[in-house]
Amino acid sequence: MQIYEACKKADRAVTHRPADHWIGYLVAVSGALMQMMSYGIDNSFSIFSNSMQNDPSLGYPSATTVSFGNSVSLGLSPVFGILAGFLVDRVPPRVMMFTSTVMLFAALWLSSSFAKSSAEVTASYSLLASISSALMLSPGAAATGSWFRRRLGLGQGINFCGGGVGSAVVPAVLGSLVDVYGWRHTFRLMSAFCAIGLVATILSCRRHPIEDDVDVDDHARGNNSPAREPSPDDCTAHRSPSHEERNEMMRMITSEAGENAAASPTTRMIDSMRTEAEKAANRNSGDTITKGGKPDAAASARAALASPDGSDDMSMLLGRHQQQPQQLAQYGRKVHGTEACTVADLIQDMHARRLTWGEMMRVFLSVRFLTHFFMFAIYGWSFYGLIYVAVPYVSSMGSAGTVYAGVTPISTSKASTVFTFWGVFQIVGSILVGGVASFTDDALAYTMCATVGGLATSLLVFCRSYAAFAVCLSVVGFCTAGIFAMMPALIAKDFHGPNLGFVMGCVFVAGCLGGFSAPPIQAQLQTRYNGNYSYGCVFISCCTTFPGVLCYLLLWPAKQTRVGRVFTRVVRQA
Repeated sequence: MQIYEACKKADRAVTHRPADHWIGYLVAVSGALMQMMSYGIDNSFSIFSNSMQNDPSLGYPSATTVSFGNSVSLGLSPVFGILAGFLVDRVPPRVMMFTSTVMLFAALWLSSSFAKSSAEVTASYSLLASISSALMLSPGAAATGSWFRRRLGLGQGINFCGGGVGSAVVPAVLGSLVDVYGWRHTFRLMSAFCAIGLVATILSCRRHPIEDDVDVDDHARGNNSPAREPSPDDCTAHRSPSHEERNEMMRMITSEAGENAAASPTTRMIDSMRTEAEKAANRNSGDTITKGGKPDAAASARAALASPDGSDDMSMLLGRHQQQPQQLAQYGRKVHGTEACTVADLIQDMHARRLTWGEMMRVFLSVRFLTHFFMFAIYGWSFYGLIYVAVPYVSSMGSAGTVYAGVTPISTSKASTVFTFWGVFQIVGSILVGGVASFTDDALAYTMCATVGGLATSLLVFCRSYAAFAVCLSVVGFCTAGIFAMMPALIAKDFHGPNLGFVMGCVFVAGCLGGFSAPPIQAQLQTRYNGNYSYGCVFISCCTTFPGVLCYLLLWPAKQTRVGRVFTRVVRQA
């Protein structure tokens, strides 16, 4: 028990810090280490394809059968992300990261030791790897998001650069090992990378808010949150007090309590009002108390108190004076109870309390959440489609019977190295774009990355040399990393609080759409047009650009453009 209390005290000393504390950068690094381990291993699965196809213990499976394991590990991960998002709001991130590390370690050893067919490899490795990836992503993003307010983009950029590090380093190491040891022994050696997950587990923790967050949150809301327009769906018939009015009420009540702590509220109120009335009566005796042709409320109050028969009027004024704290209490009950039934109120509520399932469903049907969901879903077509076609497209140069027959051939081994450029520029993009977003706006960074990335993918249509492919894919990798870094930052800015992990997991599940459907779409386009990848590149370009358009129109409150305001108004009215 003493050890537990000591650990609890040490954890409190670490996690009870103001937002944007330097410890948050260590937490972001822990998320990057987890992504380096998970994505580095998962993205290396295709390296073992030839070794598995030539393994008699697996029954010489076909390339399509082996690739199904890769689809399962990448496509099912967002599905398990819903469960991970639900758990991340209730379970410490260290527990989930440790579980993720153990599951990935077990997947590597179980598949390499007991799998006798490609289906068993899929069941023992791919399924566990997809769960491991889900348990890694949401806790890292949520824990990092809890530590940052003004530097949220930079924090998430550091967190998501791990995927680029893993893609650049791990496949290069494993590619040389599999030729020497085969896929089974290399799987066991690859489990050594799981030690990275143990280091990340130690560094990760969720910040617990302290009093300093009040000013930071007010600053963030003032700069980044759009003003709420009146809605006909409001539950109450009367207008609720504004933020400034509530602050004024609290200041008035607090100041009166501090100055007259010894007296009762009624006595303090009556004495103060009677003193002011007597002074006013002496100054303005015989004058008609009016203002602009109408009786002045304050003057009427003074006259009522000064008159000998003004007890009834004073009671009425006293009742009106007492309406302010009653109105404030009613506002508190409305916010923290069940009366906040507009979607805008629910989104505000979820920053401070855990919503019920019914309230969460209403948030899921809001324009704000659906914008995030479809941005990630559409971008999934671009990302997973690009992963699928990059190496085959580059290696198709010089292939007979295609439109690239007259081009200088590029070998498959050389074509696979384009992912090195991809991974390196992902590292740079995650950190640089995150840093720029911290000083500008997350939505601006996302929109720019989507625009430039869409242009770069469209230029892939005209690439015919290795150098041209390397340059274009470097730019695409840079923009891809920026998009992945800004996506959780935008989600955290809109839905931060005790529901963040679950909401983030539900948005990430949109990646299933791209993970499962993008490869077949690209394969169908390639087959239909006789091995021509141009149509697939155009599709990828459109799917990269369109999420940026949605972000520009719906998630960028700081912009002042006529098109954006009109589009937002039409969507809200619809």
